[in-house]
Amino acid sequence: MVWQAKHSQYRELIDVNSFQERFQIPMPAGPTWLPQSVFDFRTKFLQEELNELTEAIKAGDMLKAADALVDLEYVLKGTVLMMGLTNLWPDLWEEVHRCNMNKVRVDPTTLEGSKRKNSLDVVKPPGWRPPQLDLILPDKACWRYCQYCRSREHLGTECPGT
Repeated sequence: MVWQAKHSQYRELIDVNSFQERFQIPMPAGPTWLPQSVFDFRTKFLQEELNELTEAIKAGDMLKAADALVDLEYVLKGTVLMMGLTNLWPDLWEEVHRCNMNKVRVDPTTLEGSKRKNSLDVVKPPGWRPPQLDLILPDKACWRYCQYCRSREHLGTECPGT
C-alpha cells in the first residue's frame, strides 16, 4: 500500500485498515458519505466507548480508561477509513493542527471566552482563521448532502424522499 509507506507515522490508521480489510468492511478510495444507518451505527459505537471511558474515570480504573481511549480511537479511525478520508487524513490533520496551534489558553482567573468554563480551555482568539479543509478535500460535491437520503442530486430543493 503506497499510503502506508508514505505516512508510516499514522500507525493507528494502518492497524485499523488491516482490521477492516480482515472483516471486509468497506473502505472507499475517496471521500464518500455513508448511508444514514451506518452513520447512526458509528456514532452510537463512539458514544458507547465514550460512556465506557466516563464509567472508568468515575470508578478510578486506569486500565479500563486506557482501553476505552484506545477503543475510541479505533472506532474513530475506522470511520475515517469508511468515509474514504484515508489518503487525505495526514493533510487534514496537519491543517487542523496548524489552526489549533493558533488558539490561546483562557485566563484561568477569569475564564473569559470559555464556553466550557474551565481553566484548561483553549479558545479561538480574535482574528483566528478556521482550517482551510476545502483546499484538501478535492471534490466540492462531497461536502454537502441531503440529510434525509444522502443524495447530492437535489440540494437546495425539497427532498423527493420526504
